[in-house]
Amino acid sequence: NEKSRSLPNKYLNKNSIFVFLILWSYFILDTQKAVYYFSGVLNLTYRIPMTDISSFPLKERKRARMRLALADAMICRTDKCSFDEISVESLCQDAEISRATFFRLFPHKTDLVFFAINLWVIELGWKLDQLGEVKSGFRKIETFFQLSADSFEKHQNFLVAAITQRALDPVLYNRQDNDYTRVNAVERIIRFPDAAGIESVTEGGFTYLLRDYVNLSIGSKELPNSTDPEAAVLALACLFYGVPIMVSDRSSSHLSALYSEQLKLIWKGIGGKIGLV
Repeated sequence: NEKSRSLPNKYLNKNSIFVFLILWSYFILDTQKAVYYFSGVLNLTYRIPMTDISSFPLKERKRARMRLALADAMICRTDKCSFDEISVESLCQDAEISRATFFRLFPHKTDLVFFAINLWVIELGWKLDQLGEVKSGFRKIETFFQLSADSFEKHQNFLVAAITQRALDPVLYNRQDNDYTRVNAVERIIRFPDAAGIESVTEGGFTYLLRDYVNLSIGSKELPNSTDPEAAVLALACLFYGVPIMVSDRSSSHLSALYSEQLKLIWKGIGGKIGLV
């Protein structure tokens, strides 16, 4: 009858649909990928336990730890000398690997720099994801610059050296996206053991984050509909690169305030509104 046909609707909700889809896809998709996919489709937020690192082959884990050790060595070395002064031999000594192994892991020293930068961008993206369903694009952009300022304060010499390297040698910058600079799941889990879900963070430079937040700002009316997203992203990228270079001879402890000040100037310059959402 009509009553019995309507009974199931009482129990149909996002959670029950989610569980059904996960069970249905058990034999089709990797279970964890299915959870990520369908939680996104249904606009749900689920905390997924970190993948057990022991589930990866030993060879992959060893390779990941060597690459991470080299990234740490590069960052530490830039605290003492310039990028050009850092030799492959010194990095190998710090990471306790051979020169031949280094070039198997990173064919070019610049690949190691971009790998280290990608680690930072992935962590940054994960932290921004923890903001949840924030409707304000400006707030996300502001948080992006606050987190960036914190990173500069910890590793000012390395990040400034990376920016300088891009400006001085744009040809090498084209190496930023290759199999050696990308950060795989094993490396993410070892580097960020407490960051649940970091395996799913998109990789591809920080500009994709800014592009998403600019589009969010346009949708929330914080920026005019006539705003050119690419032009706005370019202005924000210039802010990100420019301020640390201009104050590189000073302490980075005030970088957050400087970023905030300049961001508000740029935002108002492109017709943006603050505090609307």
